[in-house]
Amino acid sequence: MIKKVAIADRAVADQTMANAVQQLQAKWIEAGLIADALLEALVKIAHVNHAEKQIARSLRKVANYLEAERHMH
Repeated sequence: MIKKVAIADRAVADQTMANAVQQLQAKWIEAGLIADALLEALVKIAHVNHAEKQIARSLRKVANYLEAERHMH
């Protein structure tokens, strides 16, 4: 039951974030500024929820992925 709730919550979070980013892009907000805002939100979430290590690991994975990506647009 908990796993189903987590999956549903993740879907809501994914859709909400995707919508927010799409709205910002539609307003011609620069990608770097959107990323900065998302990172600031992540830092706040990490501190409030005492999840600094977990979020830091996730950010390292993202950084490694982005740096290794060979086909940038």
